[in-house]
Amino acid sequence: MRERHGPIGCSDEQADLLESATRFCEDKSPIAKVRGLLEDEIGYDLEVFAEMGDLGWLGVAIPEAYGGAGLDLAEVVPLVEQMGRRLMSGPFVPTTLAGQLLLGAGTEAQKQSLLPALAGGAPATVALAEPAGDFDLAQISCRAERHGESLRLSGTKCLVLDAPVANWLIASVSLEGSVALVLLDADQIRQAGPVREKVIDETRRSFRLCLDGLEVPGSALLDSVATLDALREVELAGGLLSAADMCGAGASCVAYTVSYLTTRKQFGRLIGSYQGLKHPTVEA
Repeated sequence: MRERHGPIGCSDEQADLLESATRFCEDKSPIAKVRGLLEDEIGYDLEVFAEMGDLGWLGVAIPEAYGGAGLDLAEVVPLVEQMGRRLMSGPFVPTTLAGQLLLGAGTEAQKQSLLPALAGGAPATVALAEPAGDFDLAQISCRAERHGESLRLSGTKCLVLDAPVANWLIASVSLEGSVALVLLDADQIRQAGPVREKVIDETRRSFRLCLDGLEVPGSALLDSVATLDALREVELAGGLLSAADMCGAGASCVAYTVSYLTTRKQFGRLIGSYQGLKHPTVEA
């Protein structure tokens, strides 16, 4: 039996956010500015990111009880899509993922302490990937050992987006044979000595962290019962937001291509009139 699906479209909230994001990203991220930020140390405009916080974008998928709008991650998609369309840099996606991970596995005290500031625009990130095992939960080499009331960490994390500007991050570790999540504050992130990594996308800032010898209080440990489910959810969330970003970037590439095909002439004709170029563009 053929499965029947309902119509695909935007909710009212998504449509409103899409309209707002389209105007904002067009205004705040022209291509000349994108090129200039490639050479910038932090790689994004602090004032623009602060404006996102003022607009409530960082709190879209945060419950109202913690200072957010109480919507779903689906409402974040049009924002990220427009950022991708304009190659807008900044820690929006890692901050969103950190918030979702804390919502899924954080203690109530941790949520009350950190989420209101995040919803207001305080950047955060996640440290889940490792040099050998990427995001494979069975390949976590970073360790946490109990030392009295503290946890002593060891190991290396890679592909940590925007680590130096984060107020806090959540790192995955192995604790007593099980997967665990721990919070690191800004001082502890600095102690981990962020080293910038080379990545293909030059609008991103990715870092490697060395956790060897780092000590965090026992209160930095997230809820062990919810850890695995929260990690699986944030993996899906990361895939969704990455797809939205790439969709926006791809749409921008098509738009630039169409613009070129309809203005560039060769042999007295617009090159877009040639089937060899016209048909592949339509398929895109």
